[in-house]
Amino acid sequence: MASPEQNKKPDTKSYRGTWKKAKEDAFSDKHALKIPASEVAVDMIEALRPVSAVTDDNTTRRNKVIGDITKFLYNDNDDIDSCVRWAILHRAALDDDSVRNENSPQALLVSTIVSRERFLAFEFLNSPGSALRAQCRSRREDPKKSSLVPDHSKFGKDLKESPFYWAVESSQNKAVVKSMINNLELYCKEQVEVEPGKQRALLPNITFSLDTKPEDKARRLLLDVLQRPFQFGRNKRTALGLASEGKNKSRDLGVLKVLLEYSGITDTPHGNPPDATFENAMEDGELNVVKAFLEVQELRDKYVTSENIIKAMNHIGKAISNNGERSNNSPDIGGLFGVLQELLKHSNSAFNDQVAQKIIELNLEEAWDSRPTNTNLDETCLLHIAVHHQRVEFVERFLKDYPASVSTKALVPGTKMQQKSNSATVEEDLSPQGYYPLWYNHKQWSDQEKEWKNRNPNKRIRDLLAPATIRQVEKMQLLSSIFRESEEEVDELCFEMSQLNSKLYRVSDFVHSLISHQENAGLLLYESTIKYARFPPLDVHIDDKETFGRSFREEHTEVFDILDWLKEKKKVISIVELKVPDRLFNPHNELLIAECVGDFGVEILDWRFLDMSLSVFPADTVRPRIRELHLYSSGKRAAISHWFSEEGLITFPNLRNLEIHVIQDLISKDHCDETLEHIDSNLRDFEVRWANMKAQVEKEAREPRSMKEGEEGRESEQRIQTREEKKKEQKAIYKKFKGSIKTGVSSHLWNPTHERLTNLDELAQRTFPKISHFIKSYRNYVENIDKMSAIQDLTKYPKKRNFRPTKVAIIDNGILSISPVSVEAPLASRALRRFNKNSNTKKNIFNSTNSNVSNPKEQETKLTKATTSLPSSSLANNTAIPSHQTSGTKLAKTGLIRNTVGGDGWIHEARAAAINGTSTANTAATTGGAIEDEDRRITKGSNRTKGPGTLWSRIKEGKSFVDDDHHVSPWLFASDPHGTQMANLICAIDPACELYVAKVTDGNNFGISPERVIRAIEWAIAKGVDIISMSFAMFEQKDRLDEVIKEAKKQGIVMMCSNHDEGANTKESYPANCEHTWVVTACDEYGFTPRERDQSTDPGNYMFQGLDVAAGVIPFLESSDRISGSSVATAIASGIGSLILSCARLNTCSPEGKWHGESCHGPCAGSYKHCVARDSHDKHCRELPLGSCAAQTEHCDGANRRHIVSSFLEKMMPDKTKNPGYVVLDKFGEIDEEVKKGENVSVEYILQNWFSTGNLMDITREASKKK
Repeated sequence: MASPEQNKKPDTKSYRGTWKKAKEDAFSDKHALKIPASEVAVDMIEALRPVSAVTDDNTTRRNKVIGDITKFLYNDNDDIDSCVRWAILHRAALDDDSVRNENSPQALLVSTIVSRERFLAFEFLNSPGSALRAQCRSRREDPKKSSLVPDHSKFGKDLKESPFYWAVESSQNKAVVKSMINNLELYCKEQVEVEPGKQRALLPNITFSLDTKPEDKARRLLLDVLQRPFQFGRNKRTALGLASEGKNKSRDLGVLKVLLEYSGITDTPHGNPPDATFENAMEDGELNVVKAFLEVQELRDKYVTSENIIKAMNHIGKAISNNGERSNNSPDIGGLFGVLQELLKHSNSAFNDQVAQKIIELNLEEAWDSRPTNTNLDETCLLHIAVHHQRVEFVERFLKDYPASVSTKALVPGTKMQQKSNSATVEEDLSPQGYYPLWYNHKQWSDQEKEWKNRNPNKRIRDLLAPATIRQVEKMQLLSSIFRESEEEVDELCFEMSQLNSKLYRVSDFVHSLISHQENAGLLLYESTIKYARFPPLDVHIDDKETFGRSFREEHTEVFDILDWLKEKKKVISIVELKVPDRLFNPHNELLIAECVGDFGVEILDWRFLDMSLSVFPADTVRPRIRELHLYSSGKRAAISHWFSEEGLITFPNLRNLEIHVIQDLISKDHCDETLEHIDSNLRDFEVRWANMKAQVEKEAREPRSMKEGEEGRESEQRIQTREEKKKEQKAIYKKFKGSIKTGVSSHLWNPTHERLTNLDELAQRTFPKISHFIKSYRNYVENIDKMSAIQDLTKYPKKRNFRPTKVAIIDNGILSISPVSVEAPLASRALRRFNKNSNTKKNIFNSTNSNVSNPKEQETKLTKATTSLPSSSLANNTAIPSHQTSGTKLAKTGLIRNTVGGDGWIHEARAAAINGTSTANTAATTGGAIEDEDRRITKGSNRTKGPGTLWSRIKEGKSFVDDDHHVSPWLFASDPHGTQMANLICAIDPACELYVAKVTDGNNFGISPERVIRAIEWAIAKGVDIISMSFAMFEQKDRLDEVIKEAKKQGIVMMCSNHDEGANTKESYPANCEHTWVVTACDEYGFTPRERDQSTDPGNYMFQGLDVAAGVIPFLESSDRISGSSVATAIASGIGSLILSCARLNTCSPEGKWHGESCHGPCAGSYKHCVARDSHDKHCRELPLGSCAAQTEHCDGANRRHIVSSFLEKMMPDKTKNPGYVVLDKFGEIDEEVKKGENVSVEYILQNWFSTGNLMDITREASKKK
């Protein structure tokens, strides 16, 4: 229904009457006509108001009124020219009406005028050079002369801006502005064809290229007018600026949105500075203005940049810093945050590392939450940035989101240190690859000086980073390195009691003594989070042993007491790993165990508690934290069923490792086998259930339920497609989690009571920790070298390699490497028996193999023959090949072979044969008692290591030279651990070497005679060894000793021998003082020797760490695990020399078997012969220069082998000037530098860099020059 005003009859006579009255007043008073433009405009608007409503009746009436207005303005009055119409248009642009659309009275009046004069809304009446003033016919030349015609000389003096600018500044009626611009656009299209000089001054004089299209020319002319700034007071304003300022701030910004519809309006105008409307809105926090801009896709692409986001954050930072000095013109902080969030909402690719760093710097958590999800950030650096800027909240956030960052080095952007080099134009970068997050807590970057300065660390950040680093880093060496490099002082990181000899002392006595200890108690401080707490077995001491049925008098609380002491006295809050070998009978209280685990936030739990109930652990707090769990089973099916039930292990959502241990002491062998089979079956099922559970959790988190009630009516085709997609996605998620949990089951004794042979891998880890990872990788590399040579993927294996192990002769007191075996064989190790699920395998394999033999005795006899390999020579000949000892009868009954790697397990004989590629009949040899594992199945001529192995697996041959007075002391039955420990050290460094054992004494370096040593060296030369290790010193000399050593040198053999440790009173010892031997002296880890060295008389060539070195306890002999002396250093030197030669051969042996480093063009080359002591690898090679020989024939003084070893040892010397001869094992292959970076060095890396063919060629050439 129309309003009363719209029903009102339009009065077209009002504006005519107003104009007529003005003329009459001028005539009666005889003065110039005062132009009533404003009054006329108002009358016209009022005349249009009744017909503004859109109805059929109004259309005719409206056209009639518009026609009358047009006639009045353009035909009826000569006094009304463009100046008057400009003033009427100016008044019509004023928005004082509630109706704001194209049918409003103002819009109709504006449209009426600009449709006839399309340019008029953009003209200025009173500006210099105004076209309107120039064309006006009603200007008085003499202002004092009276006239009845209109005088425009002073007309419109108060109207400084154009109608367009007036409309933009004051109007909310976007239809008015739209009409003005649309008609100007039409005018520009018309003027494109007009010659530039004949166009109105309103349009710019632009020279276009010939290929510019007319529509592009018109668009450029239009934009130039719209972008043209106008002087408002002291400042110039553009149309965009006016539309976003003043009265429009509180309006809907419709006019601004109309302007932004014209593509290119925000571009830099011709001859004018760029429009700053958007930047001003950002700075002032005008959120509505920013939103209006970003509603246009073209403008989003232009303004949503990392630079603008950073500007918005800088405005926030400035406002926050000035918050205490706010003025009336200060921007609203809420508006500034709104602008930032609006930019972030559309950022996507604009959200880069610089933006993230700025958010962190200003501590804008809300902005971080508003970031897009598909950003491509360097997430490894975020934590470092947060620490650098000391933002605790972000440190907490990033520790949760990116936990691995604590152990990652990164350089905060913008903190590179540079110094000017000799060239003035070149700057040298001094910054390393980066630092750990903890380091940044101690340092502050100076932008002015471009360097790091010390600062007081933030305690809250330290309390967050240190525990997170302890939890995240697995390797203690890396953990210590991180704290050291970060200059972070730390207290004790672990509580270690497992080394306590609980056989001799009661654990409870030690616990109570420790808790009661008060003297200097402040020296023992712990971090709030410690890596682990480990305890010794609690029931080993005779007084601690309790048996079933005994009346228990007290409840044991030793572990609880220690944990309480750590918590209350030492302020330990969290323990990552807790390992407690509890008692078999009367262990600690199960409920209190769960309480302790919860209190300390334990993640790795290994509490030896029989058949532990999982229900004691709270499901909401403890179970989600456990990531590794060890369970101990007595074979009870009820406990096992509980573990694998829906209330058991499946409720530990973050479990990654699960180990179940079956205790052999409590059940029979058959029961143990059945239990292992049962648990193994449950574990396989559990892995599938666990993967499904994790996949379901991720699926629900990734895609919430979107199906609502009432949506079942989808098209069937769409439903089928969706189901297929979901099924495919579910399979992908399941595949992701399949195999992500590691499980295992094994059986062993509760408290194994016997010793075992030293494991060479473990010894390397303890004694040479920094290079132990490489040693293990090297052993695996050598074991699989045949497979690698067959691989065609040259990107992964760029060079096919061949291998010849280094032969090392150890001249000492023999060895003893026999694994202790208990009288009663323990039960099967499940870890090695899972290969066979067929129940038939429980039958004796030997019995099935010999099923045709009916007589049991005959069967046993044949079995013994089939499994016995006698030595090639008897002990009477002083030489023997290592053989394997077993009980044929027990082996035939059990079908099992002893596994000495772990010391207390068994494996099926068929499995052992499969592992080693041998038949069952060749897996053992009976010599009278003990059973050896597959690692000891070494036959004469074998040159590969199989498995981790013990010392026995590396021995090639042995010979005893202790044969005085009709008595021979066997080389493999040493009465002292010295020789065995030296051999352990050599093989721990080079686990692929071959040992040749020469026994020259029964005791520890006592009774060694030159004659025995001479014979031993001759035997080693005959065997073609590469290195002779002599960890002894004699004080008696024979001329023949010098001769045989010279012969060994001629053969290119490296001879390592010990310096005497007798002090300055002893000037000479042998073979140290013999020419051509390399003398090794023991020193500490810093290169200092225990005694003063007289450089003039001391023959020492090299110094190696030889003090307090772990060499392994030797079963059946009185021995210490850690030993010291130059003999130790000599063994280590021999081991590293062996590793050097092995690696050199790996990189120079051709697939045809030629080792370039030990071949020559010397005199021996003509006969194409090689030394009888060498094997087929030492063939003639034409690739080396003339005269470089290491084949060691009678015509060649070859030195390549010795020179290779000496050259690489020299590379391992940290300071040849201050401490000559001091060799550091960690510098082998520059492994120490890689370890500092937290990286592991691959074998290929060492071979391609350290042992490159070029390096080896240079060494052999150098050897040739020296000869």
